[in-house]
Amino acid sequence: MNILFIGSSGPLSLAPLQVLLDSEHDLVAVGLDANRDSFLADPRVSIIAAENETIDILARMTGTPVINLYAPLPQCVREISRLRPDIVIVSCFERVLPAEILSLPKYGCFNLHPSLLPAYRGPVPLFWQLRDGSENTGISLHRMTSKIDAGPVVAQAPVTLPDGVSNVQALSLLAQRGSELLLRFLDQLENGDVIERIQDERAASYMGFPRDADFRVSTDWPARRIYNFINATGHWGKGYPCELDGRQCMLAQAESYTDSTTASGTAAKDENTVVLRCNPGILVARLAV
Repeated sequence: MNILFIGSSGPLSLAPLQVLLDSEHDLVAVGLDANRDSFLADPRVSIIAAENETIDILARMTGTPVINLYAPLPQCVREISRLRPDIVIVSCFERVLPAEILSLPKYGCFNLHPSLLPAYRGPVPLFWQLRDGSENTGISLHRMTSKIDAGPVVAQAPVTLPDGVSNVQALSLLAQRGSELLLRFLDQLENGDVIERIQDERAASYMGFPRDADFRVSTDWPARRIYNFINATGHWGKGYPCELDGRQCMLAQAESYTDSTTASGTAAKDENTVVLRCNPGILVARLAV
């Protein structure tokens, strides 16, 4: 099966690409946005490259052709048409694929999305799941349509994220599970065994890019929720406004938490450390300096 893979830097693209390279499927090219600087300069977008490794480098190391999807649409359509992919796999790509590209491959275009769709559609679903303290994290593979993240789901699996996980660690866990789903789906597709499940619009939610106000935390939250949210979103480089004893403070790091409602054995180490009584639990955090 001829596959065109489209993605960006980071584990959510790197892991599926590596799995495809190691498989028996024919990866005809890797598509990326060659104007990545424009995205890195956009404060709404947070991209982390893993150990100087990008899908561009990985593709070129293996001799896989790379196409620039930042080029004008007619040029992109011509290049993809020339490759004649049977299927397009997308994972962590910041652009919306137009209808002209969605209609090109024989089997269609499919996207790995880091949430259990139809919940948390949108560009940064992991942020919102952590902010909400959701326990229902996971990965979905769905057919791409004109409506963002709304196409039928062909594979889905829950992924448990450990406490204190970083963004890269969380995405790596999601990417690993997603890669397994992807390989199984490709086998099913070749055997004609794919079942597409229409998403329930009544259960759907869409969240866009976070604003500064969305980084605010509250002691009305469980301590565990604040701890995990701060640890997994620190790469955004934002502070975390919080009200403490009637005054506003800015948290920078979350050091530890306990579910206990008493502060026994928990104390501030220095003037830049605070102890927050939450609902429930206690959080020890560092103030922004």
